[in-house]
Amino acid sequence: MEMMNRKVQIGALVVLALALGFGWMWVKANGRRPQGTDEQQIANLVASAGESARNRESRGVLRHISRKYRDDNNITYPIVARQTMQLLTQTEDLQVEAGPVNVRVEPGGQTATADFHLKLTGRNAPIPIPMDTTMHLALKKEPVRYYLFFGGAEWKVTSASGYGSY
Repeated sequence: MEMMNRKVQIGALVVLALALGFGWMWVKANGRRPQGTDEQQIANLVASAGESARNRESRGVLRHISRKYRDDNNITYPIVARQTMQLLTQTEDLQVEAGPVNVRVEPGGQTATADFHLKLTGRNAPIPIPMDTTMHLALKKEPVRYYLFFGGAEWKVTSASGYGSY
């Protein structure tokens, strides 16, 4: 009988540990979800990408770009990723200024456009800069996973124009 109680206690501790772990992951997942209105989320996306560029963190920039990205110049995600990494690693004295952001969310709340002023300066860049332009972004809410178990949706850039062609 005592052996049975011991197994029940161990089983209860395992269930409690799993529940606490799952609860902790749920709290962390909710902390990663975008906050605010769609317009605020998109403005925050532009600000976050700009901050990541200033800090030379290509991963932080690219996390906002859809893997299905394709623009009018037939630039796709792999090209954007390569150019972003080259720009952030090779450009000396890189300066990035972005904003203010004008956002229009389409009816249904799944697609949007955003316009903002972008200024890039630096030396020895792999792309033509200085750049001082108005960027036009097309965005779409795409499904994402947080900690494998928790679903959500985040705005991703699906196309951009205003940067010129190179």
